[in-house]
Amino acid sequence: ERPAREVTVHVLDQREITRIPGTNGDALRSVQNLPGVARPPGLAGILIIRGSAPQESNICIDGTLVPIVYHFGGLSSVVPSELLERIDFRPGNFGPEYGRVTGGIIDVAIRSPKKDKVSGLLQFDLIDGRFIAEGPIDKKTRVAIAGRRSWVDAWLGPVLRSFGAGVSTAPVYYDWQMMVERDVTKDTTARLLFFGSNDRLAITINTPSSQDATAGGDISTETGFWRVQCRVETRVTENIKFTNTLAYGKDYVAFNLG
Repeated sequence: ERPAREVTVHVLDQREITRIPGTNGDALRSVQNLPGVARPPGLAGILIIRGSAPQESNICIDGTLVPIVYHFGGLSSVVPSELLERIDFRPGNFGPEYGRVTGGIIDVAIRSPKKDKVSGLLQFDLIDGRFIAEGPIDKKTRVAIAGRRSWVDAWLGPVLRSFGAGVSTAPVYYDWQMMVERDVTKDTTARLLFFGSNDRLAITINTPSSQDATAGGDISTETGFWRVQCRVETRVTENIKFTNTLAYGKDYVAFNLG
């Protein structure tokens, strides 16, 4: 028999990615269970695919390149699981549209807002709080809006001060997604999507070292991005479709010492 071809694309649909054990309900963490993906070190929100360096793998959201897929510490992903349609994992042999890297590709597809009813989600836990609202405006137009913010800084600082620690931290992350989708014709759908993420971590040294009194103040870092994406999809037949995407955005990294 002819030997089977190597699988170059692993597709996880929405029903599957929310039920994989060990992900804590976070769909993008299910990628770590796929063949060729290594488990990162603790509290490291990075991807290691086929032994390559993290910067040698690209992450895309509906074909648009983004710099990170997890908030700091790998606690959660930058896109809520409820808005995902599927995850395409390409461990190798991918096309040139995904960039010049040697590792792998994670392409996250965001689903359309619900057409039949207005629905939402509101959730709080010890790590963060989030909300999702979506539904139709008219027969051809629908919208979705979502957001999340951590509040570890709200309780971690008082806990450290109560124990008399000389160092206090204030980790904060948040992300947002806003989408408008409209059926232009029977076979053409247009979508405008605005999404982004921001991670900030500040460490304040309350009591300077006796050996070096200048070793005090703040040590902070900030990483984030935002994108505006316009996407038009035309279905020619059941097996043929054209997708055109135009995106604009910004990545930013800041570091402060003292």
